Amino acid sequence: MANFGKSFGEIMRRVYHASGQRKRVGSCKTRFAIGSFYAKLPGQCYQYLFYRLQFFEGSGMISKRYLMVASAAVGLIVLTGCNLFKGDQCTVCQPSAAASQAEAKPGAGDWLISIKKDGKDVVVFSREDWEAFIRELAAQQLQLNQLPQSQLSDYLNRMVEQDLAKMCAGIQKFYDNKWDKNPEYQKMFKMMVDNIVRGLAYRFYIENTFKEHMPTDEEAREIYKKEQTTMQELQRPPFVDVGVSARLVKVASEQEGKALAERAKKLGDLAKAAAEMKKAVKNLDFVSSTNYRQLGPDVDDMVASRILSMRSFPTVESVKGLKGNYVVVEGVAQKKSAYRPFDQIKEQAKEAIAASRLAKGIDELVKSYDMKINKAVIEETVKREGKAEAPAKS
Repeated sequence: MANFGKSFGEIMRRVYHASGQRKRVGSCKTRFAIGSFYAKLPGQCYQYLFYRLQFFEGSGMISKRYLMVASAAVGLIVLTGCNLFKGDQCTVCQPSAAASQAEAKPGAGDWLISIKKDGKDVVVFSREDWEAFIRELAAQQLQLNQLPQSQLSDYLNRMVEQDLAKMCAGIQKFYDNKWDKNPEYQKMFKMMVDNIVRGLAYRFYIENTFKEHMPTDEEAREIYKKEQTTMQELQRPPFVDVGVSARLVKVASEQEGKALAERAKKLGDLAKAAAEMKKAVKNLDFVSSTNYRQLGPDVDDMVASRILSMRSFPTVESVKGLKGNYVVVEGVAQKKSAYRPFDQIKEQAKEAIAASRLAKGIDELVKSYDMKINKAVIEETVKREGKAEAPAKS
């Protein structure tokens, strides 16, 4: 499910970029937020509670780690514990079912957290819940596999003891107090269920329709060849890049770098200045945002950023790299690369073409249903929620 959510979010980002939406939804940040919103599915089912937790986090009442744990745990509870869609009684949503919890047997490996209830230790967070919880954390891009085992052990133990255990206690108290009968809770729960149904339905539509629009290798090859100049999706990285033709000289210190840069500016040529100081010049034929990491250790993020930010040519600068090394770079000219060979970007091209087709298909689908939008409802909301504006002067 986690991988499905990620692929769905990536598809939506591509679709919004491929469609006319990019002109209507505003800035790049807005478009990214739209894509990210869809990428959070199935987390949409617990967005309301997640935003409520964000409020508390913003006020300093809970930690950011607790917020992350809460969002993962609530999603886990709704998605793995609720049998609502199977027509069964839900062990999470109904207190009578929640009361029939399994006994936590000493030494057993099938539970993580238990509580004392009616003189017995009963399971409130099982091993199965824990494994699903870890998958949910991974879906939030927490790179657990990048941590050494000693650090990971400390992290997970602290998370369980300080955050997850508190959440389990709070949830148990919720059922003990029968707060699930509270009208506000019932309203929130219905809203969550409605969002689950809408979100999953739209998600399955997008996933399946995207696959239907996926071209064959040969179709994609022909489109890539014929429509490069007319299809906007193919006029950006990784298919084509705008970059800078540059040169680079390694120096021993900041002082030496500044001296070389000044001499190069005076001579109008880095190669001549480097020859005077008996320094080797490395020609960087083409530096772009997608290829600079392949140009060797001297061209790190900082060096590449300075080269790519050049707007007049030739330009010479002394740059301190991320590892404390010093280089002098000369931007010779801005350069536009040729399209990359299809076989190098085949999968990206197929996905871009499918997203473009899907974007057009969604617009056609809306028209086919003769959809109408009641603008009066929107305007009522604007008048109720928006800030009143002073009348325009005549």
